[in-house]
Amino acid sequence: MIRKLLVIRFSALGDVAMTVPVVRALAEANPDTHITILTRQRMQPLFEWMPANVAVEGIDLGNYSGVAGLERLYRRLHHKHYDAVADLHDVLRSKYLRTRFRMSGAKIAVIDKGRKDKKALIGHGLTHSPLTHTITRYQHVFTSLGMSCPMPTSATDASPASLSASSHVGVAPSPASLSASSPVGIAPSPVGVSAARFGLAVPPASPAPSTSAPLIGVAPFAAHKGKIYPLPLMHQVVDQLADAGNHVLLFGAKGKETETLKTWERRGVELVADKCHSLKEELELMSQLTLMISMDSSNMHMAAMMGTQTISIWGATHPSAGFTAWQQTHDSIIDLPMDCRPCSIYGNRPCTKGNYPCLAGIKPQTIIDKARQYGAL
Repeated sequence: MIRKLLVIRFSALGDVAMTVPVVRALAEANPDTHITILTRQRMQPLFEWMPANVAVEGIDLGNYSGVAGLERLYRRLHHKHYDAVADLHDVLRSKYLRTRFRMSGAKIAVIDKGRKDKKALIGHGLTHSPLTHTITRYQHVFTSLGMSCPMPTSATDASPASLSASSHVGVAPSPASLSASSPVGIAPSPVGVSAARFGLAVPPASPAPSTSAPLIGVAPFAAHKGKIYPLPLMHQVVDQLADAGNHVLLFGAKGKETETLKTWERRGVELVADKCHSLKEELELMSQLTLMISMDSSNMHMAAMMGTQTISIWGATHPSAGFTAWQQTHDSIIDLPMDCRPCSIYGNRPCTKGNYPCLAGIKPQTIIDKARQYGAL
């Protein structure tokens, strides 16, 4: 039996968020195993609501650069005597660390990222079979160590959803089916947080003054241009949602993103970047949303992790690559069937057709109609 397990995943934010439901399932199934998550310090809040047998080692990788730095990190961890190491990242840093732990006698398991299969998917999204989901790949790492990591089969189960290798989506519960006592997904909140706590001017919905308007999160940005729905079109979506009586909360990183989003603020539309002062507070606020509308981005994964229904908009990337949000159904995905998709796995290549018609061709009304289907007014 593995008594002490080290789990390594440094980045990116969305990929680390996808480890959360799997680690929770693992911890619940192996209560006598102490699990330590090694990740970047700024991502530590993702694991705030874990079982008691999970700890987080949040580090600043800048303090451990180069071989000498990694060796210092290994020595910092080595004295904790881990029986096994699960490498969920498989990059140079994690390869060095797992090699050193292997030399000390620890059992090692490494994620199969399916790089060859992902490369074959490019330009063949219409005909290629969906690849194994990243969450399933994480699960396989733990089961290869001989550990139990059962995924639930019921949409009402508070633990992570079952994701099979033959499907790129999981089973999405309705918001009402999730328990407030379940930290991941968390609905409505593990700590009783409310929008009012953040100073949000949430108006009552009309015509029922005693009922709050649906809180709709909109996260219009992503890491690469090929993942971002044209901002003028998304601005139309935000205005229409607000005009219908919803209260729209805009999520974006401080800097250029928030500068853009500030120009969208109006009655019923608020920017939350200045009101949430930490990632933990942002996650808590996400747990209060009726719905999150996002790109293929970390916000999509974080909202889903918190038990909030997501609608995601896809362009250069493709759901079949295995990066859809936890418990996201195919029906909640908005994209256009084009024979050039995906043009890259991560959305970081220039568009061969000019200006990403895969995104520009999606009508704002399509997003509005989908939002109404999932709880917007």
